[in-house]
Amino acid sequence: RNAFTAGFLGEISYLTGMVAPADGAFTRIMTPYGPLHCLRSDTVPEGRTVVAGVRPEHVTLGRDRPAGQVNVLEGAVASALYEGTRVKYRVAIGDASVLAYAAETFAVDERLYAAIEPKHLILLPQLTP
Repeated sequence: RNAFTAGFLGEISYLTGMVAPADGAFTRIMTPYGPLHCLRSDTVPEGRTVVAGVRPEHVTLGRDRPAGQVNVLEGAVASALYEGTRVKYRVAIGDASVLAYAAETFAVDERLYAAIEPKHLILLPQLTP
């Protein structure tokens, strides 16, 4: 229900935006990095500033832009931390960043795409994370 609880339950990345008119089954969030779609939430009014949160395990990284998918952000690898069988990446997207886990190896400063399925975005009121 809020940024503290979301963060307390595990790592989470935050992207701030404004709620735009709904797009079918989705609520659209307009961010400086492009529109994000999440499952429709009629409890968040249009025009409200919100935070869209996503956990690292729900972000898919790739060198090629996924065709036909919403919620694709372009960025560059800011850091990589090896954690046994996977690597935790911080991907810089404008002045924000997204955490993601991957088995594939990416180099620091490498350009790539971060994709997020709409069902994995969590909408939170505009709070300081």
